[in-house]
Amino acid sequence: MSKSARILRIVIFSMLALVLVAASLLIVRNKKKELDGTPPPARPLMAVNTAAIQYGNLADTRKYLGILRAGVSGQVSSQLTARIIAVRVREGNVVKKGRIVAILDSRIQRDNEKSLAAQVDAAKIALATYGGIYHRDLVLYQNKGLSREALDRSGMARAAAEARLKALESSLANARVQLSYTRLTAPYNALVTRRLMEPGDLALPGKPIIAIDARDQGYKLLVTLPQDIFPVLKAGDPVQVVPGGGTKGAVAAAISSLYPAGPAGMLPICEVDLAARPFGLPTGSAMGVVFTVARARGFIVPQRAVLHEASGNFVFVVDKNEAVRVVHVDMLAQNPERACVKGDLVAGQKVVVAGEDVLLRLHQGRKVRPVNLGGRAGTGR
Repeated sequence: MSKSARILRIVIFSMLALVLVAASLLIVRNKKKELDGTPPPARPLMAVNTAAIQYGNLADTRKYLGILRAGVSGQVSSQLTARIIAVRVREGNVVKKGRIVAILDSRIQRDNEKSLAAQVDAAKIALATYGGIYHRDLVLYQNKGLSREALDRSGMARAAAEARLKALESSLANARVQLSYTRLTAPYNALVTRRLMEPGDLALPGKPIIAIDARDQGYKLLVTLPQDIFPVLKAGDPVQVVPGGGTKGAVAAAISSLYPAGPAGMLPICEVDLAARPFGLPTGSAMGVVFTVARARGFIVPQRAVLHEASGNFVFVVDKNEAVRVVHVDMLAQNPERACVKGDLVAGQKVVVAGEDVLLRLHQGRKVRPVNLGGRAGTGR
């Protein structure tokens, strides 16, 4: 290829490159001008859940933890010192009144009972003998064949034999009572809750062997209360017993007694009597007890519709234009699900129901996209 042809090719390629660069710059310039003339996309509206405000009465409830106890509970203990031979029950066993639950070593008591029984038999024979002698001496005395002194000695011997018999019979009765102490029985129909001693252990007076709960004498819930609500409660006030662990349902009950705070550091205690174990739970179980401490009338909203801040409590009303209106409210009463408030509200208005993180992002006049929860804030009675 000649030199002129090569130069011509270079010139042609250079011109093509310049044309392509110019075209690219023109396209970019036109695209930028087109984008500059396009308005930015509209900011999407925040979707919020809403619920209707209801006007009515609301109970101010508080929930505290209660421990289930038997109405009557006790311990079966020994009344003497002896080795334990057998314990016939275990935790969870149901026993009837009078059933033997433990047996103690009774050899000493049994031998003592046998010895006293033999002495009583001998004393009866001796009394019969001295009685016969006295009657014979009495006949002799009446026939002038015996002195008065001899008759008195005979009578004294008979009286001494009678007194000895009575003393031995009393000792025998006590020995039989002591023997009965080696067979420990249930004092009432009960459920065994703890087995505290085992065969081979030494039983001592007053030392419990098993713990029991009465089965037919009711149950009670013991609830520790804070000082602030104790003055507003009284015996007979209704309460609701609610289970834990996902179990559903509630049991209606009433306060049976209230104990004020005792020594320093102690809190008041409320007692709730129950006819049966609620929800089939064993004694010692913990469950919730809901107390009604006050009632109020006002605007009822979901608890999650109220924003609690240091400056006050606020709800966020969504108007007909779907704009937020921040309203300051006063709390009148509340429970875990709803709150009764006082403020510039109207029944039927929609309030935002959300977590605190969402409520903090709302402000006066902000547009939102409301989503109806399909339920009211609550109904008053």
